[in-house]
Amino acid sequence: PETIAFEALRAVRRTIRAGMAAGPIECRVAPAVAAFFQEQGRDDVAAIESLVGRPLKIEADPALAIDRFGVEDAS
Repeated sequence: PETIAFEALRAVRRTIRAGMAAGPIECRVAPAVAAFFQEQGRDDVAAIESLVGRPLKIEADPALAIDRFGVEDAS
């Protein structure tokens, strides 16, 4: 889950740099990856939120395989 969590955060950064998101950002991940964010990745999420000045919502999606994730504008 840790590797996928960091891949998802890199995708969030790419989305922001590309100007594709102007409001809150939602990152859908498998439940195990979401659990990693809750337990060990809180500081990483907070750092991205601080850097971009927007909230980042991590959403557990049981339909996703552990190596899949989605990043979208949540506004």
